[in-house]
Amino acid sequence: MVQDYKHTVDEGRAALPSHLSERVSFQAHDFFAPQTVAGDVYLLRHICHNWSDENAARILRNLVPAMKSSSRILLVEVVTVRPGVVNRVQEKYMR
Repeated sequence: MVQDYKHTVDEGRAALPSHLSERVSFQAHDFFAPQTVAGDVYLLRHICHNWSDENAARILRNLVPAMKSSSRILLVEVVTVRPGVVNRVQEKYMR
């Protein structure tokens, strides 16, 4: 299941290849609202880095009510270094 803002899931649904339509579902969801779908894995890709520490913690806390004891949260985020630590080409690829 893919959850995101309504306009984003509408775009994803429209772009999904037909042979995957039985394997992938889409649902509009605001990650500042409690999660209602129980899952084995919650993958947050490029989400928390856009928010303050307080809001990132709020996003993560909203997953907890739906989690099973065996559920996992996977965060895929960009880690950057201070400007000038690596050359510009390396920095570009990091961002």
